[in-house]
Amino acid sequence: MAPSVTVISFTPNPGRAPLPDAAAVADYLQQGSIIVRAVGFAEDCIDPTAGAVVPIGCATDGEYSWPLAIAYYVRRYGIPFDGRLLESIRERNYQCPSVPPESVQQIRHETWASPSADPPSGTPFSEQDDDPFL
Repeated sequence: MAPSVTVISFTPNPGRAPLPDAAAVADYLQQGSIIVRAVGFAEDCIDPTAGAVVPIGCATDGEYSWPLAIAYYVRRYGIPFDGRLLESIRERNYQCPSVPPESVQQIRHETWASPSADPPSGTPFSEQDDDPFL
C-alpha cells in the first residue's frame, strides 16, 4: 500500500517568465508513467490556431501525479508550474524514475474514481504513440 502521490494541478499562465531548462523538464514529464489517458486531445488554450494538440490524461513518477498537458505547455511555451514538482525534477537531474506497473495501478485507483479505462501500466507516454509534444 505504498503509493500515495501528490497530485499537481495546472493552469497555463503565459505571463510568467519561461523556464530556462524547459526542454529537460518537458523530457522528464514525458517520461512519466501513464496513469490515465484520454483518446483525444484538447485545444491549445494559448494558441487556438494550433488546434487540438494537448494530450489529456495524467502521468506519475511515483511521488507526483501531473496532467499530461504540463509537458506540452512547458515544451511549447516554457511555462512554469508547481514549484514542488519542478524542484523534485531538478533534484533528480531530469531523470524520471521508472514506476512499477503495480504502483501505477495503485496510484490510478487512489487518484481516479473510474479506473475502467486502464492504459498499459508503466509505459512511458513517449513510447505509446506519436509524440504530440513536437
